[in-house]
Amino acid sequence: MTISQELSVKQRDVIFNDMDVVTQKVATEGKDKMGKGYQVQCLIAYDIGDLLGSLMTAEHLNDAQKKNELRKLLAFWNQADISLSKLYDLRNVSATFDREFIKGQIGEPFVNGGYLTWSHFRELQKLSSEKRQLAVLKKCRRHGWSANELALELQSKKESEVKRSGGRKPTLPKTPNAMLQKLYTTVGQSHNYLTAVTEPLQGIFMEMTASDVDEAFLGSIDENLERIKETAADMKAAAAQLQKVRKRTVTVLSTAANKGEKEPEAQLALSAKQAPAEVPPIQSKKGRGTPRRSKKKGVVQGNKKG
Repeated sequence: MTISQELSVKQRDVIFNDMDVVTQKVATEGKDKMGKGYQVQCLIAYDIGDLLGSLMTAEHLNDAQKKNELRKLLAFWNQADISLSKLYDLRNVSATFDREFIKGQIGEPFVNGGYLTWSHFRELQKLSSEKRQLAVLKKCRRHGWSANELALELQSKKESEVKRSGGRKPTLPKTPNAMLQKLYTTVGQSHNYLTAVTEPLQGIFMEMTASDVDEAFLGSIDENLERIKETAADMKAAAAQLQKVRKRTVTVLSTAANKGEKEPEAQLALSAKQAPAEVPPIQSKKGRGTPRRSKKKGVVQGNKKG
C-alpha cells in the first residue's frame, strides 16, 4: 500500500527540480529549520508532560484533588489549545517513552520529507505492545502518515478506544438560513470526498494482497457499507422534507405577493420558477531501535486509549 506515497515523493522531486537554484537553496534550508522547529515543539511538550507527572503522582492528593489542581493549571496557563484531556495525554506520552528515544526518532524525516510530531507519539502510546509500536512507527515513516492519518489507521484496526460512530449530535445553527448553508456545505464536503475516493477504490483497493488485509479491514468495509446505506436513507428523507419546505415557501411567497406584501416583480419571478427534480435515492454498492518503555510511573490509565 505504498503507491500513493511513492507518487507524492516523485511529485515532490519534480517540484524541487523545477525550482530555480536560489529557490532550491531556500527550500532546503527552510525545510531543515522547519524540522528543527518540530523537534523543539515535541520536546517541549514532552517536558511539560514530565512536569505534570509530579502532580499526577503526588501521594498527598486524591484523584479528585489532582483533577482540581489540573484545572487550576489550565486557568493559569490560559492556552486555548490545551484542555484537561490534553494534559492527561501530555503526561501519558512522557510516562510511556524515554526522552532520548523520542529525541532520536523526531530527528529522522519521513520518505516524503515530513517529521514525527508529539501527536504521533500521543497515538503510539495507546498501543500496549512495544513491538506493535515499532511496527506502526516504521509504517509512519514509510507511508508518511500525519498524526491524523495514524489515528484513523489505529481506529480502523480497533487499536484505539475512539470508535467509528456518528459521534455527538452536532450543534445546529440558530436560524433556518444558517442551517441551509450548513447543510449545503456539509453535503458538498461529503460529495467531494466520495468523488475523490472513487479512484483509489477502483485502483489500489483492488490491488491489495493478503498481507494488506485482515478481518478488521473486512469489518471496516461492512461498517462503511452499512453507514452509506443509512446515510442514503437519511439523505432521501431530508430531501423529501426539503421539497415540502420549498412547496410551502412558494405558497407563502405567492400569498404575500397577492396581498401586495411583495413587489409585482416578485410575483412574476415566482411564477417563472420551476421546482427542481426529485432527488434520486443513493444506491449503496456491496460488493530505528525498539521503542523503550519509560520506567516512570503515573500513566493515567483512565485517560489512556487502546
